[in-house]
Amino acid sequence: MNDERIVSQVIHAGKVSGDFLLKTLWLLIEKSSSYVAYRNSNKVYVGDTSWNKFLATSGDKDIKTFLTSEVNLDLLKTELNRYKLPFSYYEPKAGEVALCFDVRNTKIVETAMQGLLKDLTTDPKALNKRVLQTPKKMKPNEKIRYYKNKKAPEAISKTHFKKMNTGKSATVKAPPAKARSL
Repeated sequence: MNDERIVSQVIHAGKVSGDFLLKTLWLLIEKSSSYVAYRNSNKVYVGDTSWNKFLATSGDKDIKTFLTSEVNLDLLKTELNRYKLPFSYYEPKAGEVALCFDVRNTKIVETAMQGLLKDLTTDPKALNKRVLQTPKKMKPNEKIRYYKNKKAPEAISKTHFKKMNTGKSATVKAPPAKARSL
């Protein structure tokens, strides 16, 4: 009888301590998961970030879509990094780029836009040279797409070459119709 009582007390103590440990473990997991979710949603990024990480943050976002032939993405990224704006980009289709901005810091966005507008009004040609995409600034696969979309004779006839010894420039004529295919 005495032995049974001791065994039941040990079993009861084991149940109570096991129940306490399981409840403590559950509370620890629940609090840590809520802390990680809070920390990830309120994280502040600066400059270019991963698309999914950026969209997971809290706050209002504005998404703009540009054609890659219109914008030089590298120069646009350096311009936005100069103002330390949080942004992200991805290519939804070939030839398009979607830029996502966090508008939490409206003063910084306004300052960046005022700087771009000032550059646009004072010297638009210099801004176009900095931001617009040209074949010299394109990556090889973008150049291939650019020249396939553009008519070959038109692209070749506008190309100027300098002769090596004379320093004179000469215009290259378009090749015959049979040699035009790319």
